[in-house]
Amino acid sequence: MPLSLYNPSLKHACWALLLCTGVFIINGNLSDPNLFNKLLDIVSFTHVLRLASLPADAPLGHLNPAVFAYVDVEALISLFKPACAIDSSSTIIWVSSTFVYGLNPTSTPIVESNPIDHLATLFASGKNTTEEIAYAYRYTYGLSITTLHLFTDYNP
Repeated sequence: MPLSLYNPSLKHACWALLLCTGVFIINGNLSDPNLFNKLLDIVSFTHVLRLASLPADAPLGHLNPAVFAYVDVEALISLFKPACAIDSSSTIIWVSSTFVYGLNPTSTPIVESNPIDHLATLFASGKNTTEEIAYAYRYTYGLSITTLHLFTDYNP
């Protein structure tokens, strides 16, 4: 599944800045069911910040929607599932998008009480699906999940 839209050197430059501050960075496949458990052998943590996403305007979304489903749905479930078995008090913060508010937000600036309907892109549909999955995991397993609606995110 080719995700080579961006030059990896940009990502590595960002990592270098973060590593200088003591941030622990993992370069791995989020849908690897063993990744989370392997991480627990290396480091203990109370918070997980998941910033993985594909850009909303990428032509890849319409050319290959399965890639978006893979990144949005499968990889998010691969994070939530082991978190349930370990400690439901751990906090998971993850990125969705303001695209879930669709074509006609009821107010601007957009607020959380705006309805989520009239989705215009496959990207928005995928993000909406993951928000429903996050809600189900929070409700069913008591996970502490925070969803961020970013207007523009950049992940090389």
